Amino acid sequence: MTATGELQVRPLRHGELELYHQINAASFGLILDPAQLESKRLLVDYDRWYLAEIAGEVCGGTGSFHTELTLPGGSTVPAAAANDAGVLATHRRRGVFSALMERQLRDLRDLGEVVALLHASEGSVYSRFGYGVATSVRQVNVQSRRVEFRSDCPDTSGRTRIVDRHAAIEACSAVHARACTQRAGGIARSADWWQLVLGDAESFMGGGLGRLVVLHLDESGTANGYAIYHLVEDWSTGQAEHVLAIWELLGESIPIEVALWKLLLSHDLVTRVQGYIATDHLLWNVVEDPRQIHIDYEQDRLWLRLLDVEAALSSRSYAASEILGGVGSSKLSFGVRDPLLSELAGSYTLEVDQGVGTCSRSAAPADLLLDISSLSACCLGGSSFRRLVRAGQIVEITAGAAALADQLFSIDPLPWCWVCF
Repeated sequence: MTATGELQVRPLRHGELELYHQINAASFGLILDPAQLESKRLLVDYDRWYLAEIAGEVCGGTGSFHTELTLPGGSTVPAAAANDAGVLATHRRRGVFSALMERQLRDLRDLGEVVALLHASEGSVYSRFGYGVATSVRQVNVQSRRVEFRSDCPDTSGRTRIVDRHAAIEACSAVHARACTQRAGGIARSADWWQLVLGDAESFMGGGLGRLVVLHLDESGTANGYAIYHLVEDWSTGQAEHVLAIWELLGESIPIEVALWKLLLSHDLVTRVQGYIATDHLLWNVVEDPRQIHIDYEQDRLWLRLLDVEAALSSRSYAASEILGGVGSSKLSFGVRDPLLSELAGSYTLEVDQGVGTCSRSAAPADLLLDISSLSACCLGGSSFRRLVRAGQIVEITAGAAALADQLFSIDPLPWCWVCF
C-alpha cells in the first residue's frame, strides 16, 4: 500500500465497482450512468484498479485492462490500457493523482506490461508521469453533397451490407484483429470489449442504441472492413440537412476504406459526414477537391509510457539498411531520465542490423539525452527526435544522432490508433 501522510492508494475490492465509478463520474462533474457501469463491468480486473483515500474517505481512482499494442513491423507487446482516472474536486492539489499514477505504473511494470497507454482528457497532465504523444488524430467534416472522388482512386470489387449491431460482433472483431497486425498503434480488443463496443449503452468506448454497422465484404462474402456510425437529424431549414457521424471506420486495405467512405458520403439526406481519421489518411488524395474535407481539430490521440525500454525497442522493426545509404548496421545510445520510475533511468544502446533492432543496458556514452516521455513519444515513429531537439526536450550530444534516430525510427504510414478506451 502506498501512503503519503493520510493518503493511501489500494486495490479495488469486490463490491466497490459502483463506488469507483461514482467517484470517477463526480471527478468529471458527471452523474454515474448505471448502464455504462454494467457495460464496463466485464473489463474490470480488481487487481488493476485502485481507489485513493484520505483519512478513510475515498477521493479518487484509476484503472487499466490488459491488451496488446502493435509495433512497427507488426509485432505486438503486452500493454495496459489505462482509463477512468480522476480525483474529486474537493481533494485536488494534495498529491492524490500522483500517488495513483505511481502505484499504477509500478504495478503494471511488475505484471510484465511493456507499455502503458491512455487517452488524455487534458494534454498538460501526463508528460510528468513519463507519457508521450505517440499518435495524433484529426476530426474531419466532409461536405458530402460537394465532394467527388477521383477516377483513379483505389477501387475494390467487394460489396457492402448493413447488419444488426449484435450480429456484427464476430465479423467486426475478425476485421479488427487482422487490421491491427498491419498498422503500428493498433490495439487488440477482447471478446468482452466487443460486447461493449457494439452494445446498447453509449460510452466513450463504444455502444449506443442508435448506432448502425455496415460491413464491406469480399467476393467470397467474408468481411474485410466495417463502419460504425449514427445519423443526427437536422430539419431546421425545412429540409434534410442531416449529419452522419462515423464512430469507427476500418478496412484491411486502403481500397476498402475508400469504398466505405464513398458509401457513407453518398447517404441520402446527409449534408455532412464527420469522424476521426489518421493525420496522414489518404482521403485528401482520393477526392477531386480536398477543400471539401474540413479539419475541425487535430490533437494528441494515443499517449504511450514505456515500462520496459529494452523489450519495446527490441520488439519493433526499423528502417532497412538500404534506406540509410547501404550501411550494414547502426548503433545509437540513449541516456534516459525517469524521475518517477528510477529503475528505468540509465544508458541504453540500440543496435540495428538489416531492420532488426536489439536494445540493452550499456555503459556507452549517450548520443542523445532525453526524458522517458520523449523516448515514449518517439517509440512508434510518430514523433521526430530532431523536432524534440529543436524544442529543447532532447539534448543531442553526438552530432547527427537525432537525424540517425529519425531515419531508424521512421515509418510510413504513420502510427495510428483508432481504438477508444
